[in-house]
Amino acid sequence: MMNDSLVWSLALALLTPIAPAIAGTVTVTGPKGTTTSTANATQQGNSRTVNRATTGPNGNTTSVDSTYTWENNQLEIERKYSWPGGQTSGSQSTYQGDGQGNYTGTVNTTNRRGQTNTYNVQGQRQRTGNAWSNQGTVTGPQGQQTGFQRQGSCANGQCSGQRAVNFGDGSQRQGTGEGQRTAPGTWEGSGQVTNRQGQTQNRTWRRSPQ
Repeated sequence: MMNDSLVWSLALALLTPIAPAIAGTVTVTGPKGTTTSTANATQQGNSRTVNRATTGPNGNTTSVDSTYTWENNQLEIERKYSWPGGQTSGSQSTYQGDGQGNYTGTVNTTNRRGQTNTYNVQGQRQRTGNAWSNQGTVTGPQGQQTGFQRQGSCANGQCSGQRAVNFGDGSQRQGTGEGQRTAPGTWEGSGQVTNRQGQTQNRTWRRSPQ
């Protein structure tokens, strides 16, 4: 079975021209409690490094160090995850665009047991005015395919979005959300996430500058 979390994260920000994570603190409150994520970002030329630490409701902290390097229509992403208990995992990704919104990508992952897998991505990004979309297909190491879609819009401090992952067995994971800027650098919002079993959870979130 294809890695659910991997495809979900790919659906969030494939071939983003700049790093999708920015400095600040994000708190997300759901049925199981509050998760807090703090990120610090540094940029040099066409490369950005983001160090993020996320603490879940159980008090355990996971950190991820990400480096994004882009030039012309190519984006390279390197991530290293540090898990509670000392385990590590990581990924190396390369995305190549054609300047018309179409792109291909290769993602090499190494899990916490040291096992490696390669995923291939084909997708398309579009932007019209304040609205944008990103959709495509991820092919796993055994040839299994998973589709993803993400779309949203932002205008005058108001944003809304939807995302979905369609798996080969017919199941789907999806999320919707909307937010607004409540102060300079501060955003608040709410949304829903429905898992592959059809169970829906409501979540609220707040992002504030450091």
